[in-house]
Amino acid sequence: MSKIKLDTNKLLIGMYVTELDRPWSETSFLFQGFRITNKQEIEQLQNSCQFVYIDKEKSTIDIASNLIALDDNRIKIKNYSKPEVLSNIQVKHKPYHKKFEDEFPLAKTAYTNSSEKMNEVFTDIRLGNSLDVSAVKSTVQSMASSVLRNPDALKLMCVIEERDNNAVTHALHVCILTLAFAYYLGLKKDMIQQLGIGALLHDIGETKLPEGLFWKSEPFTQEEKKEVYKHTEYGVDIIKDIKGLPAVVLDIVRDHHERLNRSGFPKHAGGDEISYNAMLVSIVDVYDSVTMGYEGRSVISPADALKSMYDWRNELFQAELIEHFIQCLGIYPIGSVVKLTSGEIGIVVTFDDCSRLAPRVMVLLDKDKNYYPVPHMLDLSKFRDEDEKLVYEIKRVVNPLDYNIDIKQHILRELYTDKLVNQ
Repeated sequence: MSKIKLDTNKLLIGMYVTELDRPWSETSFLFQGFRITNKQEIEQLQNSCQFVYIDKEKSTIDIASNLIALDDNRIKIKNYSKPEVLSNIQVKHKPYHKKFEDEFPLAKTAYTNSSEKMNEVFTDIRLGNSLDVSAVKSTVQSMASSVLRNPDALKLMCVIEERDNNAVTHALHVCILTLAFAYYLGLKKDMIQQLGIGALLHDIGETKLPEGLFWKSEPFTQEEKKEVYKHTEYGVDIIKDIKGLPAVVLDIVRDHHERLNRSGFPKHAGGDEISYNAMLVSIVDVYDSVTMGYEGRSVISPADALKSMYDWRNELFQAELIEHFIQCLGIYPIGSVVKLTSGEIGIVVTFDDCSRLAPRVMVLLDKDKNYYPVPHMLDLSKFRDEDEKLVYEIKRVVNPLDYNIDIKQHILRELYTDKLVNQ
């Protein structure tokens, strides 16, 4: 058995906490299961619990030998300096300006138009032409307008759209999620758009690589990896002399692969050498890359991607930014197929009332796993008992293939049917 019970005064960095001595909902932890990465988390666990359960297999240290060595009671942590944090971050739970159902068709149009425009921009660069700055800015402005009205609509487009052109699709998705993230952080409209431009162009240097190399379906050889690593330098060469681009764009293009612990490239920068803007976009870049699959890796679910990224805080990315990103997307990101405590199966479509744990779910299957004749939209936040506790809750994320669910088909076919029931 890989799980052991442990007093919280014996916790060490590297241990994987799989259970608490109380419900997770009574604590401030984002996930039900995480790897300890810093001393503050140990103190937080000690303040919340008397004991926890540790998964030895998921831990990155030898539990037995480290417990024996606890007598000296010295906890060593990596002391990476943190990148600067903008003083104007004001995360607020604010109502959206437009209902999801009203914004979705507008977002769909904006996504389609943006995809066509950016295909032309990327093709022009590959042919040796200059970057069309006006096309880039108008694309970002169109998507930013949708995000500022209701970011959930374009987030859902990122889930349901085919990824047949990986370079352009990835650029669009990183742009959209960066815009949504910046909006969630409470940044000003001008800064949101600047970050969007940087996100849209973050991988523009890949247009100078041999065609098909950047998004090949097998792992890179050592020589290919060396060439791929040059795409940040190629990107800088493309944009450095172009007038009309905000200064933050250059930072993002150059540094979006740098990491807090100096394990990134091209300069192995770390800590406060990495601009806040570049790290913000790099978090989104990694999230989209791992959820789409790259370099021969398997596609992983958005929820699993966020769990992994949570383990990387304070090592690869600044912890506060990672935690804000998870809160922005929600522990059950839009487009996730989930099982409710009622046994029903549905798709997370949007969030109402700023409740990240109680989204609106398009319920497709009943508790016996039979399709409802007509799906219904269930707003989990509105169903509460006399003690204000949620009646319906998400039990876990499930694999849509296990239930023969085509997410895109259900969203596009059933979201606007007159028979769709809202509850």
